[in-house]
Amino acid sequence: MSETQEHIERLRQKIGLLLRQWQTLRKDNERLQKENTLLRQQELAYQETIARLDHQVEALKVSGTDVLSETDKKGLEKKINGYIREIDRCIALLTE
Repeated sequence: MSETQEHIERLRQKIGLLLRQWQTLRKDNERLQKENTLLRQQELAYQETIARLDHQVEALKVSGTDVLSETDKKGLEKKINGYIREIDRCIALLTE
């Protein structure tokens, strides 16, 4: 094989490698975009839930009655804190 043909063959191999890498990156990009969309939807759902729970807590505070027991209050507080941690995790993933 002549030097020119060998050079052409090496270029073909490099082009083939680049094409495979590009296809892999394209698939990764599509997967990450879908994951990003899902995380944004989850974040919105969590924010809505937190807003609703905050509203309920404020309504209970305004009513001046102790409708919730201490156990219920602690459970509600844990739930809200869990939502906040989950939102923080989603935000961290979105900013990567």
